[in-house]
Amino acid sequence: MVGVRPALGRVLDAGDDGLPGASPFAVLSYGYWSRRFGANPQVVGQNVVLNSYPFAVVGVAARGFNGLLKGQNVDVFVPIAMKRELTPGWNGLVERDIMWLNIFARLRPRMSLEQTEAALQVTYRPLLETELQSTKNPTQRLRERYLRQHVSLRPAAQGINQQAATWGEPLLLLMGMVGLVLVITCANVAGLLMAKGAARRREIAVRMALGARRRAVVRQLLLESLLLGVVGGLAALFVAVWSSQLLIHLLPEDTTLAATLDARVLAFNIAVALGAGLLFGVLPALQAARTDISATLKGAAGSIASQLSHARWRKVLVAGQFALSLLLLVAAGLFGVSLIHLLTKNPGFEAENLATFAVDPLLNGYSKERSLTFFQDLERRLAALPGVTAVGAASGGPFDGSDRTGNVTVEGYRAHEDEDMQCAIDSVSAEYFHTMQIPLLAGREFTTSDGPAAPKVAVVNEQFAKFFFPDRSPLGRHLALGAGDVKLNIEIVGVVRNSYHDSLREKIDRFIYIPYLQETHSGSLHYYVRSALNATAFASQIRRAVAELESNVPVYHLRTVQSQIAESVYSDRLVAWLTSVFGLLATTLAAIGLYGLVAYTVARRTAEIGVRVALGADARSVLWLIMREVLVLASVGIALGIPLALALGRVIKSQLFGVAGGNFVLFVAGATLALLAA
Repeated sequence: MVGVRPALGRVLDAGDDGLPGASPFAVLSYGYWSRRFGANPQVVGQNVVLNSYPFAVVGVAARGFNGLLKGQNVDVFVPIAMKRELTPGWNGLVERDIMWLNIFARLRPRMSLEQTEAALQVTYRPLLETELQSTKNPTQRLRERYLRQHVSLRPAAQGINQQAATWGEPLLLLMGMVGLVLVITCANVAGLLMAKGAARRREIAVRMALGARRRAVVRQLLLESLLLGVVGGLAALFVAVWSSQLLIHLLPEDTTLAATLDARVLAFNIAVALGAGLLFGVLPALQAARTDISATLKGAAGSIASQLSHARWRKVLVAGQFALSLLLLVAAGLFGVSLIHLLTKNPGFEAENLATFAVDPLLNGYSKERSLTFFQDLERRLAALPGVTAVGAASGGPFDGSDRTGNVTVEGYRAHEDEDMQCAIDSVSAEYFHTMQIPLLAGREFTTSDGPAAPKVAVVNEQFAKFFFPDRSPLGRHLALGAGDVKLNIEIVGVVRNSYHDSLREKIDRFIYIPYLQETHSGSLHYYVRSALNATAFASQIRRAVAELESNVPVYHLRTVQSQIAESVYSDRLVAWLTSVFGLLATTLAAIGLYGLVAYTVARRTAEIGVRVALGADARSVLWLIMREVLVLASVGIALGIPLALALGRVIKSQLFGVAGGNFVLFVAGATLALLAA
């Protein structure tokens, strides 16, 4: 359907989506085939074992095709019909209440997205009604909310970009800042070209006196500016290749992106180069073409007036540069302070000297009972390692990307119409709270006796307790996971302090912890190992402990919890770093432009300064004469930049954390830095 051709063998087709389990075929990505099998063509027909199940390799996908999820490179493609074999212990083909598939469809000719969406909605409504029949005693409110769901289509010509929600706004902001730096650069170059044009006044006047038209002079000067822009654009390509590779290298490990020069990039580069050439070349060209021929050739007052006009325009450009540089400096300060607040925010647990990793023995064909035994044996083995002070486990720990939520029914609480009853849920081990150092506020933590045969229990966080039990203790109360007519069979036995789970930016969720020994599905488990040693250096011991217990169970996502938290604010760190670079670059460019203007002014006023010195002016007064003009220009630019920075603060307010967009201290600091640069 997507038109992928095989580099070797064949790709999957409709015949491979037959009966469940009947198509054990696999197609390798070109990159994986090259890395893992050395691009050996004999791999077709051989078997590869995926999660303990053999798949026959039938082909290799074309070079460059890595799936339809942007930022995630796929190594092996298998039919959906093999889902049960690929993920033992969880058959997604029959789990109708879990949405795990992305559906792609090619529209018929002359069918719009809106028309197709409306047609699908007619089919989707009966499916929802059928699904409701499997829900036990749903309330009328639940029925209405469920049936309000609808199909939403979106273009997928470039695949699904799962990073868009995270990177969309920051990238737009950074593009805007790049544009501001470009404008400042253009203003700087325009000032230099105006100075060059002033130096070429006599040449231009002679040419025009000999019959050259003003239009021809403007055209020549613009052509020179365009050539300058093209040369700058070509140089920028080399810088872009180097800087893009640097930025990709700095991305989190689980993010895969490729940045290559293609026709679109080259076209954009050429367009920007030509646009910049026009932007910084128009004003100097028009100024130069307005030269008074007679006055210039005679060196009369008209020439002096022309010089003053040139200087006035250069002052305007320099003041504008300082205004924009203040804008970028304030933005850098806002994002920098926001990042500091995020990095110093207490997540609700102690992240230092804490390592984490995950294992999933079900993928190796383990039964649920054998998996539980493996989990308990591994926990004991890890706790016995030298330097380990505590070991805990959770099905989805903090900042690991998991997001398990569900509706709950709570004893004594009557939900309002359309009230959100969803809570975050995690199954954890008995030592989890001790290992994470999440304080117990009331009741008790889990114990090893809270097993499958014991009464079901739960520990909730402060947010849950305050929401559902604002004026009484939740201890001894009961809840149920699910809505409708459900049995309240889980007793609340403890309350722990709030902690962040998915993002430091988000509000604290209402959280329910249950013992993983009472979990109905034992899939992957994330371990948390607290050590007196450096958590990074402890990685080899963790891998060795797992291998000694079961060599076929792989360890994945092995890292420190501190690095997990750092990755959760990666976009904030990148934006803060780049805005700082742009702010300093803009200020440097503005200072260079001001220096050029001052040097030009001093050279033009050499005779005047000489007269002042001859009449008794000392060096201090001459210096003040020059510095006064510098400070006036910088101050005017800063005054113009303040309202722009205030407006920017309101625009980026949603991306800041713990700092107001109009922070007075940052505005003063930015203005001071700009003045110091001047």
